[in-house]
Amino acid sequence: MKQRILSGIVMAVIVAAVLLLSIPFPTIITLFLGVICGVAVFEMLYNTKLVENKTVVSVSVIFASVMKLAYTFGDFLEEYLNGQRLTEILTVCFALFLIIYAVARHNSFTAKQMCFSFAMPVLLSYAFNSIEYIYLESGLSFYGLLMLVNFACINDIGAYFIGSKFGRHKMTPVISPKKTVEGAIGGLASSLVATVIIVALFNGFKLDIIMIKWLIVTPVFCIIGIYGDLIASVIKRYAGIKDYGNIIPGHGGIMDRLDSVLLIAPVMELLLKLLLK
Repeated sequence: MKQRILSGIVMAVIVAAVLLLSIPFPTIITLFLGVICGVAVFEMLYNTKLVENKTVVSVSVIFASVMKLAYTFGDFLEEYLNGQRLTEILTVCFALFLIIYAVARHNSFTAKQMCFSFAMPVLLSYAFNSIEYIYLESGLSFYGLLMLVNFACINDIGAYFIGSKFGRHKMTPVISPKKTVEGAIGGLASSLVATVIIVALFNGFKLDIIMIKWLIVTPVFCIIGIYGDLIASVIKRYAGIKDYGNIIPGHGGIMDRLDSVLLIAPVMELLLKLLLK
């Protein structure tokens, strides 16, 4: 427990430092997320042993990190690419690499591994870019990040404590035996309270359209967060591992901490563009 708390403090300090530095230098958070994205892809492919080919893993990690950077900086290069988006070019090139490699090494690199090697970098780079969008481009800044933390972390913490004390009915006994219906309800209630507090801090304590919108979407994001955690558990169970990594002592890997965040963030980006701004 002491190690877990200490690691949590170190993580919080690092993230706080990155956020503070990103105020005068926004590129800092782009580079940070690019590195973290590469680590997450490595965990999903190599640490799970679902893809152990070092060449494929190395190219996938590099592709994921570069894709994250391309989402941010690619627009500057469009005029030199005849209007084509850099992310699209990179994705096509990466797909061709995997197809050619799968044909050349068909005895050791299966079609299933090829698909998994393609899906994880593409999905994760987009998800990490959504985090950056929420913070830098949505206009919400720390407000948006706090909401993201609320839907993922406050929901999870509330579910843990309520479930530990009052949990009786297993929600997914095979996938995640500790999750209960009572815990899920407790997590949702915790997030709703946190939503009211966060909106009140940034917008004033009043029942206006902004407050109503956030209260309506909070259950949606909480449910998405639960599914993000569950799909991560499904992959771990399939791979036969307890944690995705050990880069964060006491917590596991990057994916162990960000599984629900990385599913919530793209949906949150979409709804911010459509409804919440």
